[in-house]
Amino acid sequence: MTGLIGKGKGIGIILCIVLAMVMMVGLGINGLAYAASEVKVTVNGKLVQFPDQKPYIDANSRTLVPMRAPMEAMGVKVDWDADKRQATLDNNNTKVVFTIDQKVYQVNGKNKTMDTQAIIVSGRTCIPIRYAAQAFGATVSWDAPNRTAVITTAPAPGVTHPAAWGKLPTIPVEKGVRVSPPEDKNNLYSIGIDVEVPGAVDNGCAILANIMDDPSAGEKAKTIILNAKKDNLRAELHGEFNSGKYEISVGGIKSPYVYIKIWPLDS
Repeated sequence: MTGLIGKGKGIGIILCIVLAMVMMVGLGINGLAYAASEVKVTVNGKLVQFPDQKPYIDANSRTLVPMRAPMEAMGVKVDWDADKRQATLDNNNTKVVFTIDQKVYQVNGKNKTMDTQAIIVSGRTCIPIRYAAQAFGATVSWDAPNRTAVITTAPAPGVTHPAAWGKLPTIPVEKGVRVSPPEDKNNLYSIGIDVEVPGAVDNGCAILANIMDDPSAGEKAKTIILNAKKDNLRAELHGEFNSGKYEISVGGIKSPYVYIKIWPLDS
C-alpha cells in the first residue's frame, strides 16, 4: 500500500507540474497575443505616445485613438466641451467637431457621416483617427504587419514640396525671431530676425539649420549677417546659397530686421 500511495503522490506531483507548465505557456501565449494586438500611430514618421488609454480597433474595424496626442502632433488645437460632449479640433483653417456617440460630425460647419462614432473610454475621448486626420488634409494609411495607423500631413494649398512643409522648428523660437510657415510653392519659409536683440541672430540661424536639417546652412546665414552688420547694424545686405534642393536668401534693407527666406531651386 505504501508503495502505491507513494506512486500516487508521485503521479499527483507530476500532474501538478504539467498543469503549471501548461498554464505558464498559456499565459505566455496570451501575453504575446496582447503585445501583438497593440495598435500604434505615427505622424510624419514619429511614433505618438499614449500614456494611459491605448488606441484600439472597434467593432466597425476603425482605429479609435485618444484624440489629444495625435492631433497636437499634427499642429491641431484640441478643445473639449463637457456639457455638449463635443471635441473640437481647430488649426485656424479647418474646424472639426465630433460629438460623443454620434456618427454625424462637422467639418467647417458642414455635416458629414462616418460608419463609427467617437466614444469615451477610461475617461479619454477616443476619435476615429482616419476621419479626423483626413479632415485636415492628411493622408492616412494602415501598416497591417506593424498594426500602425500612418498619418502624413499634407502641404498647404499650392505647396508642392511636402518634404519642406510641416517641419516647424523643434527648438524654441526666442525673442527677436519670428518664423512664418509656407505661403505658397515659391516661398516655403521666412525667418525674421531683429539683429539688435541679443541672441536673436544665433537663434534664427539655429532655427534655419533645424528646419533644413543642415547645420552648415545656419552657419552660412550667420556669416552673411555678421559680415554685413558688424560695422553698421542698419546696413543693406543680401546673400544667397543653396542647401540641398532649396535656395536660402538672406536680406535686409537699412533696418535692424533681417529676413531669411527658403524656396525650392526649381520654383
